Amino acid sequence: ITPTMATSSSSSSSSSSSSSSAPKLSELPAFALVRISSGLSVREIKRLSQAAKSFGDVFEEGRAELMTLRRFGPGWPWCRAHSVEQAEFFDDFAAFQESESSKTGWKKGPNRKGEGNAISTVLDGHEEEPQHWLNITGGTDWQGFQGIYQTLKTPGSKPLWASFQVCIQTPALSCGFLALASGKHNWGLQPLICLFGYRGDDGPEPKRRFKLQSQLTEKSGVTTWNTLGEDLRVEPGRAYDIAFRLDWAQGKLTIFINGKEVAAEVPFQNDSGISCLGLYNWRSGAESSFSSLTLGDAPPASVVLAGGSLKPSKPSMLLALCPRRTTAARGTRSAAVAHRLLPSKKNPKSSPL
Repeated sequence: ITPTMATSSSSSSSSSSSSSSAPKLSELPAFALVRISSGLSVREIKRLSQAAKSFGDVFEEGRAELMTLRRFGPGWPWCRAHSVEQAEFFDDFAAFQESESSKTGWKKGPNRKGEGNAISTVLDGHEEEPQHWLNITGGTDWQGFQGIYQTLKTPGSKPLWASFQVCIQTPALSCGFLALASGKHNWGLQPLICLFGYRGDDGPEPKRRFKLQSQLTEKSGVTTWNTLGEDLRVEPGRAYDIAFRLDWAQGKLTIFINGKEVAAEVPFQNDSGISCLGLYNWRSGAESSFSSLTLGDAPPASVVLAGGSLKPSKPSMLLALCPRRTTAARGTRSAAVAHRLLPSKKNPKSSPL
């Protein structure tokens, strides 16, 4: 046997031995599997979990670590992480700074006349779901958009879902407005796609309700407000999960509060997509808070967990990401966060929805 042949034979033997001794994915220690999967998307992790029950058990045990590695709350369910990962726009307000140079892209205005709203952030101290809230105090007393606004990186976006959390601290005053618009002027965000807000005692009946303005009658100039949940009287200091499902082809909105459908087939201006977002209060004595503002094609966790309609999304993978709860287990956890915003506020109760 020649030296060359011997070397080749040895190398081949070594390679074969190395290959046979390489551990299979299923044989890796749990901590190693979790670390390796940190580079995968949540959708990919859940697909891997469906391939073998042992994988699913490991990932579920390591979920808190996987969420932390993604800079999410350790208590986040898979479907919430998936919604954020797939989002075109997401802001948890953790990096918000009240500055024109804020890296988050928020600016004061667009109407800069007058004092405008005062903006700050507050951290919710819950260990399982640490959460930042954007706190808006003061208002414009009906003078228009004097809060903060953001121009999307991709103008004309047409996401299937828009979702956020809102908390009202001054129930007598109209506040907590979110505007989705296709354009911006110096005096405000227009054309308006839809405007969500809380109408207090200074608004029309029914009072102390969440309402939505989605279409302007051009000839009369009259705006129509749709009441979201006739029986839902908004309570101060309670966090509400709000979600819009936008059917751009039909120009129709479906609105969910705490996962429950409260309005359907609401028409909206679908000629152009979303280019700007605005947050503000109307009344100078008002106070409201926002969190987890998301635009994307994946439905929010609040809707998935409550078993709401997922159309036009594909439900099979979503149910794997977040199996629906039974009726008895649904929906008290996400509502119970806003009491930590202000120490003087009473603890919120579970949602009536």
